[in-house]
Amino acid sequence: MPSPARAFFRRTTHANKYNFTCPDHCDATWIYPDGFIVSYATNFGNGSGNVFKIYGDQGVLDLTHWTKPTYSSAGAIKPSPLSKEETPVAAVETPDHFLDWLQCLRSRETCNAPIEAGYDHCVPALMAVRAMDTGRRQIYDAAKREIRDG
Repeated sequence: MPSPARAFFRRTTHANKYNFTCPDHCDATWIYPDGFIVSYATNFGNGSGNVFKIYGDQGVLDLTHWTKPTYSSAGAIKPSPLSKEETPVAAVETPDHFLDWLQCLRSRETCNAPIEAGYDHCVPALMAVRAMDTGRRQIYDAAKREIRDG
């Protein structure tokens, strides 16, 4: 997946009696070149619990219970092959990337995750941080590999 073309960031501070240097609420939006949009919002919670859900046009992935994620067609705006009932996500074997990296340093073999994957994950995060710090929309120029106000 290419890096996002644009990033926006909104933040608010409602209760800053402890002089936090971070906002109470954050909302980041990334727009990718092909029109795909990612929106992420978070806020300081309280004892009522937290929610972590990823919404798509064919359903929702509920990660609120991190060790027992579920998916369903709830809220689907397009025809969905997914069940309307919450269905557990099957476990997936994942490599230990840090261990793989250390072993590749020793053996000089290629890592499972290429450096480009790390770069592609960093660009959206850096865009969001710059947008938060400057209060301005950020644009990524893939040809120059440059993030700038825009």
